[in-house]
Amino acid sequence: MAANCSGPLPLMSVGKVTVLKRRRWHFQLKTLALSEAMGKPETEEMPSNATDFLELCNQIFTINQADGIRIYIAAFPADENEPWVPFSKGATLTVIFSPCLLNHANGTYKDLGQGNYYILHPSAGCVKIDQPTAERWIISEYRNNPLKLPLLTKLVQNAGGDPAYTDTISVFHTREEFEQLKAEVKCQEAAKVVTAFTSYTDTAEPGVNSLYLNRLTVEFYLVDANDKLINISERPRGNFSVGDGEPDIIAFNNGNLCPPYNCAGDTSNP
Repeated sequence: MAANCSGPLPLMSVGKVTVLKRRRWHFQLKTLALSEAMGKPETEEMPSNATDFLELCNQIFTINQADGIRIYIAAFPADENEPWVPFSKGATLTVIFSPCLLNHANGTYKDLGQGNYYILHPSAGCVKIDQPTAERWIISEYRNNPLKLPLLTKLVQNAGGDPAYTDTISVFHTREEFEQLKAEVKCQEAAKVVTAFTSYTDTAEPGVNSLYLNRLTVEFYLVDANDKLINISERPRGNFSVGDGEPDIIAFNNGNLCPPYNCAGDTSNP
């Protein structure tokens, strides 16, 4: 289906070569170890309907008037009878989306809080979850679970990561970045948006903070009605030329990782 996009590529754009390197590294370094430790496959991708993703954006940026979005790495509890735990996904990784407000006086972003936490559930769509549930999934099930963040941190440090930092707790994006992603979902007429876990490799990337080496991050992919990954470089953008950058843009991610940026609810704007 022909796209109806115009203007430059979104700020979050990531090329295919980089995406594949990161995905392979993440699988070999982390997914296999997490799966073995847990005794079941660890989550790599979380597809959702594009309408559900757009409703998430509506909740975050229209209803809550957020200036940014923090994506918390979390984990479902093992008990799949608990509310909002998808079938077969107990004890596996997930993400929780939190709206953030900008403090114009000091340039930091703080979680809105007040129970404004959201997930993209595979059958229920965009769901607002209460604050105790969000905090338990983020802290007890992910940060303090020996088979999640502590194991990931050990894997990162064994691979040469900076010993001063744990693996990733959250990923931050500005409103501008996510608004561009939302616009791309619409103009590409995507049927699904896939939220995926990946990791930076042990090799420096141009323009990427060196402290991100080996660290977990979150990427987004667009999928068409035929379940085919959308390569936005192959589709017209009006009078705009894609240019000489990395070809085959298939993913979106350039978020600021916590750590090294502040993890206490305030995130400095680098």
